Amino acid sequence: MTKRTKSGLVLLDREPAKRPPPDATVALFAYADVKPNTVDCLIRDLRTWPNLVYYRISNDALISRSRSRVASDFLRSQPELVGDVLLMIDHDMCWRDGDLQYIAEKAIKTRGVVAGVYPKRGFGLGAAVRFGAEGEYTVGEDQTVEAIYVSTGFMAIHRSVLEAIAKELPYTIGNFWPFFLEIVVQHPLDDNAQEFLSEDWAFCVRAREAGFKVYAAMKPRLEHIGEHAYRMVDSQFTPPADAAITFRVAATVEAPAIKWLLRDAAEFTGIAPDQMNEAIGTGRAGLGMLWTQEGSFEPDKEIEWYKREDVGRHYVLDLAGWHFQNIGPFLSESLAGIEGKRVLDFGSGIGTMALMLAMQGNTVECVEVNSELRKFTEFRMEKHLGRGNGAGPPMYFVDEPNQLYDLIVFWHVAEHVSDPEGLLAELVSHLAPDGVMFTQSDFHRDSVHTMHHERETDWEEALLAAGLKPIEGRPWYYGHI
Repeated sequence: MTKRTKSGLVLLDREPAKRPPPDATVALFAYADVKPNTVDCLIRDLRTWPNLVYYRISNDALISRSRSRVASDFLRSQPELVGDVLLMIDHDMCWRDGDLQYIAEKAIKTRGVVAGVYPKRGFGLGAAVRFGAEGEYTVGEDQTVEAIYVSTGFMAIHRSVLEAIAKELPYTIGNFWPFFLEIVVQHPLDDNAQEFLSEDWAFCVRAREAGFKVYAAMKPRLEHIGEHAYRMVDSQFTPPADAAITFRVAATVEAPAIKWLLRDAAEFTGIAPDQMNEAIGTGRAGLGMLWTQEGSFEPDKEIEWYKREDVGRHYVLDLAGWHFQNIGPFLSESLAGIEGKRVLDFGSGIGTMALMLAMQGNTVECVEVNSELRKFTEFRMEKHLGRGNGAGPPMYFVDEPNQLYDLIVFWHVAEHVSDPEGLLAELVSHLAPDGVMFTQSDFHRDSVHTMHHERETDWEEALLAAGLKPIEGRPWYYGHI
């Protein structure tokens, strides 16, 4: 049995339970045909959750106004009737038994905003979330992690959040507070860029400004129903086998060549910025598959493989992820303070280290065989140095070393060539008497790095044999013996 209040809330008669779920209100936003999967999920939860109030809204042309009206209705209602948690569900979501109760309980525990992570409706479009803190977050694990933005398709809001935000908002004609009014904010990765936020991400900004935290709940495995039932694995740039999806969020690095890297990669590749983290993982896996299918360790065939355009496109994603997600802080610290030097970056890849050094006032020559990697580097040069290739110092491409250098960057290149000792000897011959080499290599092969050469002897032995010695206090720097 149910009864309807004047506000439109539908109250279910409550039955005693041994361990009752929390008092809450679930609002279904039915702007299109409600998907059968969504109906099934709602009926299941309403039948087993006696103290859950059901609210449906579908008669407003503006989603931000609809959400604001629902939140205002909830806030004006007595807690003993509607509970302390407002749950927002879209018409095209599918969730598992217990997921809705899970985010409600987390909202009560945190007294904040908690939402499940779900894919956008399309293959390779990414997920409707933006994480903040450094770390790794895996869908399906019992993690509730702080986020910058979460989305309203599967969201729980504690009453205290609405109470605090309402104090800072006008009460508008129509009897509601505009909780979900869209806003424009400064982009977190670019001081000169503005970002238009949808109504749900704008609400996250208001919640944080009111002193509350926003969380992404990783445990629910949600589906977003469109032409297909999109799963989290479908959010990937190149969908892998049906498996857990892990988001990796890197530490913040202020060096522009690192800080702006993913945005540069998004602009260059045409991949949406909020899809880059997913694209990196599957682009990296695709690189390994390209070698497995068509690579060869025969020297001539090997170099031709590294020159291929499709290999370069995958390498842009692979190296962008590696530099931004893994070694950005290390590179920023290791290259800090170097200025006024003649630098060679041999195997410069996407130009991150070369760009960092050029922006510090060094003259940098780059050697790179792949045209796609060169194009991306030139794109970054034009954007951040205000000049293109051939415009002269501080950074440009050369076909081979042509002088003595104060610093040679030889970073993770040796494992990609058939004669690493011969190449090392050639580079050492171009190192100035008081010059140094910044070098590291990984002669290990795995399912992703299938193109690596393997060796039994330690690479540092080769460096010593080439006439170099480690520089004390400067990891991975070597000078003449």
